[in-house]
Amino acid sequence: MNHKDLINILNENKETSIIAYLDLSNMFHWQKILKWQFSVYRIIKQLLSIRQIKEVCIYYGLNKRDLKNQNVFIKD
Repeated sequence: MNHKDLINILNENKETSIIAYLDLSNMFHWQKILKWQFSVYRIIKQLLSIRQIKEVCIYYGLNKRDLKNQNVFIKD
């Protein structure tokens, strides 16, 4: 099953409601370590284009030991 097939299945099912949770700490880690390039804003926009996704929640942790980089991370 590819991405388009999954979206079609979701769009056909009118009774399903989905809340998507994004863990930004892991996502930014993937960008650095795995060299994956993506835009968090574009991912959110794509998720919200699926009719059943009612909400996108974003999680990120607080790193008190490195507040300078934490602030840069939050700004990003």
